[in-house]
Amino acid sequence: MLHVDKTTLSKWENNEDPIGIQSDLLARTMVISRDKRLEKRAADHIGTFEKIADRQKHVRVEVDAEKREYEYA
Repeated sequence: MLHVDKTTLSKWENNEDPIGIQSDLLARTMVISRDKRLEKRAADHIGTFEKIADRQKHVRVEVDAEKREYEYA
């Protein structure tokens, strides 16, 4: 859904290349918009996006495509 090459996603997951701020925000938005459990609190989650844009992190992202979940490792 992000239209990134599978090698790019692999590098994000294995901490070989940091995920960019725009891709990070887009991934979070996709999870929030597709997960009914988060739908009611979407405004709270989206409000934290400004904090993400203020700092670039070098972290590994683990994505579970079946569950449509991600977490930072």
